[in-house]
Amino acid sequence: MNTKRTFPIILLLTIALLFSGCAGEPSPTPEPPTEQAATVTAGAATAEPVSSPTVEPTQNSIFPTLDIPVYPTVVEMIFPTPDPAASPVPTEEILPPPSGFDRIILIRTGGTQFEDGTTADEIIILNRLDSTISRGEAQAALSDAVVTRVGGLVDALNFFTVEATFLGAVPAEPPLPFLYSITVTVAEYERTINAQEGFMSPEIQALIGAVLGESQRVPKS
Repeated sequence: MNTKRTFPIILLLTIALLFSGCAGEPSPTPEPPTEQAATVTAGAATAEPVSSPTVEPTQNSIFPTLDIPVYPTVVEMIFPTPDPAASPVPTEEILPPPSGFDRIILIRTGGTQFEDGTTADEIIILNRLDSTISRGEAQAALSDAVVTRVGGLVDALNFFTVEATFLGAVPAEPPLPFLYSITVTVAEYERTINAQEGFMSPEIQALIGAVLGESQRVPKS
């Protein structure tokens, strides 16, 4: 056997075995994705995100002891339908103020004092119902013309509705002013107005002057 030719062959075989051991097994080639895997991946990509439920804020009372909503629950009110055939609700009738007069009583006090300290006080009564005018104890007839004229002065003053003050300060010493108290009666209506000389409106001055003027036709008793 030729030893020189055998040794190189053995050396070459040994080197070849060493190279094959260091190289190891080859890495496996990845397989392409299957159709099922692609479908799962696409579904996961297109799925909508799940949102958490939102909670509406509730506005509570500013008072800590009242744990209730500020706005109360609205309750629908049902209103009855009016019945056209039903009787109307009666309303209070507003009556107009009375006109004219049935009786006028005029009391005059004050004025110039006599030596005994008295004054010329007078009571004058106009009575439409029996057509008489009285001055003290004396009496005379009352004409329709006088009733109409004096009644018009009562209406011009708005005697039963006028709101005014016809009085002033009365001096403590004479001479005293004339003071008047006039009472007008019409049916069940009656009102008294007090007035003082120098503080009377033209309307009440005209009414008192007309009564005094008519009383001059009646002789003193």
